[in-house]
Amino acid sequence: MAEVYRITAKKKSEFDSAIKKAASLLMEGGMVVMPSDTIYGLFCNFSGNGIEKLHAVKQRPADKPFLLVLPANFPLDQIVNMESLKPEALDKLKMLMPGKNTLILPKGKNMFYPDGNTIAVRVPSRKDNEFFFEALNHYNGPLLAPSLNLHGQKPLEDLDDIILNFGEKVDAIFFDADFVPGTASELWDLTVTPFQKLR
Repeated sequence: MAEVYRITAKKKSEFDSAIKKAASLLMEGGMVVMPSDTIYGLFCNFSGNGIEKLHAVKQRPADKPFLLVLPANFPLDQIVNMESLKPEALDKLKMLMPGKNTLILPKGKNMFYPDGNTIAVRVPSRKDNEFFFEALNHYNGPLLAPSLNLHGQKPLEDLDDIILNFGEKVDAIFFDADFVPGTASELWDLTVTPFQKLR
């Protein structure tokens, strides 16, 4: 059963300790539940094993890829083919990132995932959720980051529901009673002209 950490920024030492614990579990290849900049999500490292585990836990079809969330200073050109972006797309990217925007971008030439020529990425902002921002930046690498739900169902936000549905499937649950889930991130496709807002 997953260990549950009740996090609140009001208790600074416990908050900081939980951030380090979340990053440590992710570095060890674990899977965690935590609030994101938008809604609660499932998170694990970006690897073939991580992808396989997430598809199994979410019961999600293998042909539906997951987005990546990136820490603040992660070099985007490691996963995105920046050279193929038109100047106007680069300008739009700078407007939308960091923030609650998931961008569909041309996939880097050396990327093994996902299939196809595009990849979905988001760079969260500290102002949208400090815990998530700090955990991601302590981990300091790309994370697979789907919403907290079984495929085709509504995202979860109640702790009892989270434990019931995912308590046996993840390594830890970081729950913030003060967190107010919003809506999923906006989704922009910057690989087409004109740009398309898909969500």
